[in-house]
Amino acid sequence: MFKIFSAGLAIILILFGLPNLESKNITKAKLLIADVSKEPELETYTTDMKAYLRTYYQLRAGKPYYESLGKSVVGDATRDNLPGEIWGWKLPFIFYFWSLLPGPSGVGVYVIFIFLLSATLFASFKLSQRIIGKYALFSPYLLVGYFILPLTEITIFQVEWWAVCFFIIALAFLVYDRKLFAGMFFMTSIFTRELFVFHLAMLALVCFLLRRRRYLLPLVIPPILLILFYSFYHLGQVYRFENFGPLTTWWRQGIDRGWHLVRPTLSFSSQNYFFFFLHPFRFFLLFATIGLLSLLIKNKDKLLPLLALFSFLPFFLFIFFFGIQTKWQDYWGIYYLPLAIIFAPTILTLFPYAKK
Repeated sequence: MFKIFSAGLAIILILFGLPNLESKNITKAKLLIADVSKEPELETYTTDMKAYLRTYYQLRAGKPYYESLGKSVVGDATRDNLPGEIWGWKLPFIFYFWSLLPGPSGVGVYVIFIFLLSATLFASFKLSQRIIGKYALFSPYLLVGYFILPLTEITIFQVEWWAVCFFIIALAFLVYDRKLFAGMFFMTSIFTRELFVFHLAMLALVCFLLRRRRYLLPLVIPPILLILFYSFYHLGQVYRFENFGPLTTWWRQGIDRGWHLVRPTLSFSSQNYFFFFLHPFRFFLLFATIGLLSLLIKNKDKLLPLLALFSFLPFFLFIFFFGIQTKWQDYWGIYYLPLAIIFAPTILTLFPYAKK
């Protein structure tokens, strides 16, 4: 009976994780490469990603970052104003990182993302191997389909993709007790997208409660450095352009909550899975949660299952109960779904083979 359950779950994972490798994706990738190989002209684009692409080209031309970002955002054909909240002013780290990449154009960014994605898939395997064991190969397999989107659309310049890759690599280093490299990649992650501080706080809480204080340094030092950077540089640069109020432009206005807003985050990038119409991400999230809770009960050492569980579940619960602003924030799935996908195979440990 246990073998039947285990085999059935394995088949479900294989089917749900089957990437939708359509030939049109190759065409879309070629079009994307051609698109990023030239600087967008002002008032010819309507997305933040194109504004970030233009900012990248401006930096390569030697222009200052904050002026470049501001002009690029205003250059969106659908708006004439600077970012209306402090979080709209992206941190400069990832833009300078892109600008230093070799190559004459944005194609270099595309190539480096492929290398980063390859490292992320390998890190997901090592991370899963440390926690799940023999089912570890499922994790990179399930993750492939999720990352087809930034390889085929301009969303590659959405900074969350880069931040989650850095975070996954950092988490893998952490569970293997490579604290120096873990701290470096955690810092890279939050300096790319500061909202990943939430994830670090959850991991630090786990280590603190379990009294694993030697793991706290790589989790605590990056946020401290981020706060110092915000206080002594970033805010001063931003305030040159806009006089932000004490709270109104730090906290989003009109926040709503409910399943109708969370549901799009559970669908973001799912179109690149063959059985996307079955809503596989809902199952992956459920499988990862149940599987890790099972490991938490079974294992004497609670650290690894808790680190894995707290890397994605608190953020999902946060947006479910606290809420997000609009359905257009479907990309917030990037903050938790790749990690839930990595740990979805833990469901296979729920039904061990029956002993004869």
